[in-house]
Amino acid sequence: MQKKLGISLAFLLSVVVVFTVYLYLIRGKSMPLNGNIFFHTTDHNNHHSLFMLRMNDLSTEHLESEMDGFLPVPSPSGQMVLFQSVQDGVVQIYAMNISKSDIPHLIYSQGSGSPNWSPNGQYIAFVAAQAQPISTAPSNNIYFHVYVINADGSDIHQLTKGSQDYAPSWSPDGKQIAFIEDRKNNGQDIYSINADGSNLRDLFSSPNKAEIRDLLWSPDGKLICFSMVQDSNLNIFTINIDGSNLKQLSNGGYNGSPAWSPDGKYIAYSSNHDNKLNIFLMNPDGSNQHPLTDNALDDSPAWSPDSQSITFVSKDNGIWGVYVIGIDGSSQRRLADIADDSQPKWSP
Repeated sequence: MQKKLGISLAFLLSVVVVFTVYLYLIRGKSMPLNGNIFFHTTDHNNHHSLFMLRMNDLSTEHLESEMDGFLPVPSPSGQMVLFQSVQDGVVQIYAMNISKSDIPHLIYSQGSGSPNWSPNGQYIAFVAAQAQPISTAPSNNIYFHVYVINADGSDIHQLTKGSQDYAPSWSPDGKQIAFIEDRKNNGQDIYSINADGSNLRDLFSSPNKAEIRDLLWSPDGKLICFSMVQDSNLNIFTINIDGSNLKQLSNGGYNGSPAWSPDGKYIAYSSNHDNKLNIFLMNPDGSNQHPLTDNALDDSPAWSPDSQSITFVSKDNGIWGVYVIGIDGSSQRRLADIADDSQPKWSP
C-alpha cells in the first residue's frame, strides 16, 4: 500500500509539472525566471530614479529617487547596489543595501565613475579625476586614475598613475584588474595590474590610434574581450591574459557591448547587420554568429545568472524599454520603461 501511494504521488507530481509547462507553452510564456534586474529611469525633468525588477513575480521596487541616482551596479550577492549621482556638479559613487530600508552611503565624492565590484563583493574599483599641474597634465588639466576601496568606503588606494586610465574590470578570481589607458593622440592601451597595485603589464596597444571599448574577462579568466573602432567599424576581439593571440571575432559594421555568459559558452553583443541594431549570440571563438532579436534598435545585453536568458534595452515607438529573451530566441517580452542611457544589470 505504501509503495502504491508513493508511486501515485510521484505520478501526480509529474502530471502537475507537465501541465504547468504545457500552460506556459500554450500561453506563449516562459518558465519563471530568478534574480533581479536593476535599471534607472529618467522623467521629463531629467530626474533619475533607481528600480529593481524581481524576476520571480515581475514586481517592481522603487529603490531610490532622492539622490537622482543612475547606472546601478548590483553586487555579486545581489544584496548591495552601487550607483552614481551628480551632487553640486560632481559625479559621486554611492552604495545601498536592497534588503532593508537603507540610506545610501557615500563611497567616493571627488569626481568619480565606472564603479565595479570585486567578485567576492568586498572591494570596489572605480575611476576618479585628479587635478594635476598644468605643466604635466593633459590639456584639460585633469588626470583619471583607477582606485580600489573597501565596500564600506574605507581604505582607498590609487592603483594607476597614467594620465587617462578608465574602465576597470576585475578578473574572475579577484586578483587582477584590467583597464584602458588613453594615450591621447596615440591610441589606447589595455593594461592589467594586481589588485594590490603591483605587477603592471601593458597587454595590448591599439593600432592606428584606434579606440578601445567594452573591456571584460572571460569567466574562466583566460581571455580578455573588448571592442575596437577601426576604419569606422566597431568589432569585437579577444586576447590572452598575457596579451598574446589577438583574435577578431566579428567583421565589419557595428558590433559592440559584448557580454560573456556566466557559464562561458556564449558572447552576446549588439550588431547592426541588415541595417538594424539587434542582439546577437556567438561562440567565444567567433563561430555560430546569429541574431537573437529582430527589432529596430536593441542594445546593452546582460545575462541572467543561469545563462539561459538575456535582458537588453530596446526602443519601440520612440520609447525605450527593458526586455528579456531566452537564448533560443523565445519568450521575448517587455518588462518596463527605462531611460535611453540605462544599462540593465541582472543579479542573483
